[in-house]
Parts: sequence; structure tokens; C-alpha cells
Amino acid sequence: MKNFIKIIGLSVTFLTFTLNASDFKYHPKDKKELIKLIQDQSINLGKIDTSKITDMSFLFANITKEYCNFAQAKEACLEVAKEHKIKQINLSLFDYNPVYIGNDKFDRKDFSGIDKWDTSKVTNMEGMFAQTENFNENINSWDVSNVETMAGMFEGAKNFNQALNKWNVSKVKNMNAMFASASSFNQALNDWDVSNVETMIGMFEGASSFNQPLNKWNTSKLRKVIAMFSNAISFNQNINSWNVSNVETMTAMFQNAKSFNQPLDKWNTVKVMRMSAMFNRANNFNQKLSSWDTSKVTDMSFMFYGAKKFNQNINSWNVGRVESMEAMFYNANAFNKPLNKWNTASLKNISYMFQNASSFNQNINTWDVSKIRKMNNVFYKAIVFNQPLDKWDTSKVTDMSFMFYGAKKFNQNINSWNVSSVFNMSQMFAGALNFNQTLDKWDTSKVVDMSAMFYKAKSFNQNLNDWDTNKLKYKKDAFKLSALENKPPVWLKGYIDKIDKKFKYYPKTWEELNGFANNESINLGDINTSKITNMKSLFLRATRKDFSGIDKWDTSNVIDMSNMFAQTKNFNENISSWNVSKVENMAGMFSESISFNQPLNDWNVSSVKIMSRMFTGALKFNQALDKWDTSNVIKMDAMFANASSFNQNINSWDVSKVRDMRMMFNKASSFNQPLDKWDVSNVVKMDLIFANASSFRQNIDNWKVKDFEENDLFFMFHSSGLEKNLPKWSKNNLF
Repeated sequence: MKNFIKIIGLSVTFLTFTLNASDFKYHPKDKKELIKLIQDQSINLGKIDTSKITDMSFLFANITKEYCNFAQAKEACLEVAKEHKIKQINLSLFDYNPVYIGNDKFDRKDFSGIDKWDTSKVTNMEGMFAQTENFNENINSWDVSNVETMAGMFEGAKNFNQALNKWNVSKVKNMNAMFASASSFNQALNDWDVSNVETMIGMFEGASSFNQPLNKWNTSKLRKVIAMFSNAISFNQNINSWNVSNVETMTAMFQNAKSFNQPLDKWNTVKVMRMSAMFNRANNFNQKLSSWDTSKVTDMSFMFYGAKKFNQNINSWNVGRVESMEAMFYNANAFNKPLNKWNTASLKNISYMFQNASSFNQNINTWDVSKIRKMNNVFYKAIVFNQPLDKWDTSKVTDMSFMFYGAKKFNQNINSWNVSSVFNMSQMFAGALNFNQTLDKWDTSKVVDMSAMFYKAKSFNQNLNDWDTNKLKYKKDAFKLSALENKPPVWLKGYIDKIDKKFKYYPKTWEELNGFANNESINLGDINTSKITNMKSLFLRATRKDFSGIDKWDTSNVIDMSNMFAQTKNFNENISSWNVSKVENMAGMFSESISFNQPLNDWNVSSVKIMSRMFTGALKFNQALDKWDTSNVIKMDAMFANASSFNQNINSWDVSKVRDMRMMFNKASSFNQPLDKWDVSNVVKMDLIFANASSFRQNIDNWKVKDFEENDLFFMFHSSGLEKNLPKWSKNNLF
């Protein structure tokens, strides 16, 4: 009866169209024609005949060109971005979420009538409503029976929450990110025929409201479920009946799915190769998994990281192929089950494995660790762990730093360990309050760093006089606050540093410096940075509160300082004395460093080529920079974007080599300084340079600007002080 009614309905529609052409006012033949129609806000979507359209991918999408790099149909995505004149630049340094400036985006408000669209011939709906925050129409009646991909269809459509249960999705193969970040969506989908879907990567990632049953789904062809429920913080449905026998990777599948705690013991995981971060920060998950076939899994890193309630027996797992268990139980506070039956012959990485696993105290002495090179932080603050490890083959290990840091109860004999390859033992037993075992058989001839090795190891008082320390360079505080503080080994007595005594730490690499710089217990003034050439992202998002001493740093050899203090909210030290004469990249250096407001005018920046985003979002910064030599800079895009306090005279700058000034003063709401002396003849990108710079009213009539078609000046003065008084060279040229 339903088919009969549908046929009659189609007949009536056909006759009505034949008799009354006014039913549809517009008849696009292809996607390009359709795009032009939907761009016209005055056209009701119900007046458009879409019966000939086969491709609706990214049709209404509010997307950046950067977004298109992650699309399945990249070329189609770029074409729509071009048609919609989407020229946005992603201001965010740390994620891919687009940031829109002014009106520079396609943003349809009225979607009424779209429910009448004929979608019967459409095969591609990828990204159709991506980032369309205004969309929330009922399209449950659509015929999607020929659609093959719905990847990203509602991604970022934050307000969409309409029923879709009537859709025939039987031909769909790709549902990647379909509802990703669709934060309002919470509709029934259990009746969908997903039997042909092969990939659901990130399908509900960030769909924070979604919590609907999915137990009826036929997932027999499903191969990829990476991050499928990642950050789906409400989801807690039973999907134990799913057929996952063809799934190859489950990476981050339930990452940060804070509510999820459902049985999964019936899953056939025979083909799964990657389970890294699968339950990462799944705070409530605690279900039996002993039946899982893990024989093909190679990566279990971060698998139960932060899974605070998980405490199930997984001793029967076949982990014979697993190469990485890095941070596997990091912050898994409840876990304390046997793992002694595991075959770890392939294991290469166990760094951070039991860090902060505050309940774990199981015997893993039988493990084969012969291939492992790094054991740093393995039992870091594993506060109850005290099991024998004397059978471990550590002959290939090079790094044991922080291995038993804060492992308060550990006191086992490990004198038999072969440490002949180890070069880093810094803070290895720091805070290991009970440890007091002989270590006189250790071959320490290659160890370079023993800094704070036994710091606060209050019980340790063993004889280490025979240790070979010829290569040792860093041993400051090695026995500070330990039982040996006042009677150190002979090789430490009367020790005079070969390098400057005023420093305690001498990093040679970025990794070493990062470890010291982000350790709150270390004063930054105690770090010798003279050998460092790269400080990129060193304090990125750092929560450190005390930056005292950083003004003493030797930065004379540094080449890259990009993002160095980005999103470092507490940083506000005077570093005007730094030697930055060799630095070439300062991109994002103080980006979103919201407290920073210190003088920098004496810096020699003559070698700097990139200053992109340097002060983006540095809300308090307002210091003179007129002495800067910018003669070699080629990129200044977004340099002062959203630097709402900045209002300094920089008219003397030599910008003759600069080619990119996009969004340079966007949202720099206080800036109103002359720029008439600037030579911008080589700049090829200026779009949005003064957008939302509401105070800027300076005369720049004399600027020699390149040809407009090449020099994309899209919305250059939007919402700026010059919007109603444009420079002479721009009039009659801007949109």
C-alpha cells in the first residue's frame, strides 16, 4: 500500500507540474546553478526543482579552504568554497574549527521549503550542512535511497535536531563525521539500514547530546570506527550485538565518552590491529573484555588512559604482536588486575605505562622487555607498586628517567639489571621514599644525566663509589634530601662542574629543555639554554605560574621561537634582554598570551622572516616596537589580530619584503596609528587586514597596491574605521 500511495503521489506531483509550472520557479540543471540560487536569501528553497541534481556535497557548508583538506571529495569542497566566496583564514592555532570574520562566509538564514526537495537522484551528500549553525529543518521525508556518502553531512551543525528515522540509507558506504560536533542532535536512528557502511570514523565525535539506541544496526561491513564516539559525553547505549568482525582499527573509539559503561564482551575483535586510546578518559567504563581476541593488535598505547573506574581481568589477552603500551594505564586509578600471563615479546615501548596508576601492584616480572629502549616514567607515582622486577632484560634500554619517581613503596632488588646502554637516569628514584637496595653492579659508563636521581629518596644510603661516571655531565641535586646527601659517593665529593656552576641543568635538545622548563619545581634561572636552537612551542598551553629566572636565558643560538608562549596565560616576564639575533621564526610566539605586556623594543629581529600571528589574541600587549628591523620579514598575517590593546606607532617598519598581511590588524580594536610610510608593493595577500579594526581611520591613500585580482582584498575594511571612507585606490574595486 505504501508503494502504491507513493506512485500516486508522484503522479499527482508530475501532473501538477505539467499543469502548473509555477509550482517550481527555478529549475537548476547542475550543482553550480543550484549554488547560485541558494546564495540568494530572497529565494525560498521550496521554489527550486532539484530533481536533476546528483551532487549536493558541501552545498550549504560554511567551511574554510583549510577544512577542504580533510574532505573526502576535496575538489568538490574547494569548488563550493570558491562559489560561496569563502575566504576565511583559520585563526585558531590548535584545532581545525573554522573562525569566521565579519560577513565573510556563506550563512543562509532561511531554510524553509527545503523539505520539499527531490533528492531521489542524489548520490553525494558529504558535508552538505557542515557548520551551518542556522539549519534545523525537518527533512525526514527526503528520498536518500541513492546516496552513497554522508560523510560530515551535519558536522558542526550545532542546532540541528530533527528526526531522520525514515531515511533509506541502504546504499551509504561512508558516514565519517556525519554528526561530529552536532551538539544538539539526539534523534532515533536505530531503524537505519547501515549494512553497506564501511567507515564510521568520528561519526558521533563531539555529538554531546546524542544518546539513542543503536543495537539494531547491521555493522557487518564496518571496517573503521576511529573516534566514533569520541567526546560523545552523553552516549551510554548497549551496542554489544554489533558485528565488528571486519573492523581493523578502534583507535579512540570511546575517547572521553564520559558516560559510556555498557558491555562489549560479545564483540568479535579478530581483525582489529589498533586499540590505542580506545577508552582514553572514558571515566565510567568498567566492563568485562576478557573474551576479546587481541591477537592482531599492535598498538594499545593510551588505551585505558584516565579510565578511572576500569578494573577488569584482561590477563587472558593475546598481546603477542603489541609493540606499544605507552601510557596504557596512565591515570587508571582503580586498575589492579594480574597481567603476568601476557606475552610481551614484541613490546618496544612502555613509557608512562603505569604512571599515576595508584592502585596497581601486580607481579609482571615474567614480562619480556628485551626490545624496549625507553622506560621513562613507567611507574611514575605508582604509589603502591612494590613487585620484583629482577628478571627484566633491560640491556637495550637507553632512558630510565623518572622511572620510579614518587613510587613511594617500591623497594625491590634490581641490582642484576643491565643498564649499560642507559644514558638518562634523571630523577629515576626521586621521591621513592622506601627504596634502599644495592646498585653496585650497575654499569653506568654511558650515563650522561643523573640530575636529581635520588632526590628525596630518604631511605637510600647504598655505596655507589665504584660507579663509572666518566661521561656524566648532569648530577646536580643527585642526592639532595636523600640519606646520602651529607656523604655522597667519592665521585661526587669536591665535584667542580666543568660548566658554569650557577646553573643546575644543561639541556642540549628541545626535549630535554621541555622536561626542565615545564617542571614546576625547577626555577627557570637554573637552566643553561646556551646550546638550544629550537624553542618552538616550549610553553604551549603551559599552566606554569612562576616564570622567574627566564630573563637570564641565553637565546643567542635560537632559530625558532614560533608558538613559544602561545596560550600561556600566566606569562608576563620581562625578556627584553634576550639575544634573538638568530631567530628566523616568531610565528604565534605570544598568541593568546593574555597576560603578557612587557617591553620588546630593544630586540634585534633583523633575521626574522615570519611574524604570522605573533601577537594574535595578546589582549594586554601594548608596547613600543618602532625600533624593530623588519626588513627581512615576509609574513605578517594576523600579527596583531585581536590584540585589542595594541596602539603603537610602527610606521617606520620596513615591510618591503612582506608578501602576506592577511588579517594583520583584524579585531585590533584600539589600533589607530599612521602607516602611510609603508612600502606594500610586494604584498600579494591583504584580505581582512583591517577587518573589525574599529578605531583605524588613518590615511593610506599613497599605498602602492598590486593588481586586485592577484591581490585578493576581500572585505579588507569590513567594520573598520575606514569602511565608509575607503582609500582612493580601493574605491570601485571592493565587493
